[in-house]
Amino acid sequence: MIIIDGIKYDFPCDIDRTARIVSSDVSGMLMNNKEYNDALATYYDYSIKLAIPINKMNEYAAFFEQVSAPVDKYTFTLPYNQGYIKIVGKISSVSDRYFGTRAGVAIWRGVAIEIHALEPSKEA
Repeated sequence: MIIIDGIKYDFPCDIDRTARIVSSDVSGMLMNNKEYNDALATYYDYSIKLAIPINKMNEYAAFFEQVSAPVDKYTFTLPYNQGYIKIVGKISSVSDRYFGTRAGVAIWRGVAIEIHALEPSKEA
C-alpha cells in the first residue's frame, strides 16, 4: 500500500528503497591524507514496481494521471521497516507497457515509478 497526497493505492508492488546520505561541500581529503565526512542528512528514495490486477485498471488510470502530472512535489506514505514513513519527494519517472485489451478493458503491465526525496528524513 502506498499513499500519494492522501490518496491510498492498494496495488501489489515490489519496492526498492535507497538511503541517500548527503555530505557537505567541506567533506573530502584532508592534508594528512585522511578522509573527512561532514554528513548532513539522509534521504530515502524509492523505486516501485506495481502489479495492477485486471479488475483495478480504472483505479490504475486515475493513479497514472496523478503520478504523471507535472507537479513540483508530492507527499508519500510508504513502507518503512515495520511501519510507514512520510516523505516529500518528486516522481522522476513513470513507465508502463500496454498489454492489450480484454473485454473492452485496456491492460497495462510493467508499471514502475521512481521517487526521489526532496527533504531529508534524518538530519545530523
